[in-house]
Amino acid sequence: MAQQLFLHLDSSISFPEKLPGSAVKWGSEDQSKLTSATDNTFEQVWISTPKPFGTPYMANLLRTMSPSATVTMCTSGDLPAVERSLLFGGFTDIKTDEAKKSVSAKKPAFKLGAAKKFKKTVAPKEDTARIRQEEKKKSKRVG
Repeated sequence: MAQQLFLHLDSSISFPEKLPGSAVKWGSEDQSKLTSATDNTFEQVWISTPKPFGTPYMANLLRTMSPSATVTMCTSGDLPAVERSLLFGGFTDIKTDEAKKSVSAKKPAFKLGAAKKFKKTVAPKEDTARIRQEEKKKSKRVG
């Protein structure tokens, strides 16, 4: 069963005392629990943090979250730095709420490391040939 995680690391940010039934609340002394948490455990994660996390910590966070799960990081620190840590940590759909000093993001729905095919649009050969001819004409006029 997917759970919610409240990771409270910044005492200057208030967190609710009453949590939903399946929610887990960890403090700064419990940070190491993340490394031993089971894969795909958390459906939603709320974190209060004074600073952004490094790549190893973000990798553990991603591992413990279910596909398409959301994370919200409230910070008393630098919002752009928190955004970057989420982006470089592998999260997508990053949204910042400056009024609440929070950044939200999603874990990708696909498995990390999986190949994803990207569509590449290429101009038809006729267009490419026409563009080259126009470029040649322009270069002859200039030269």
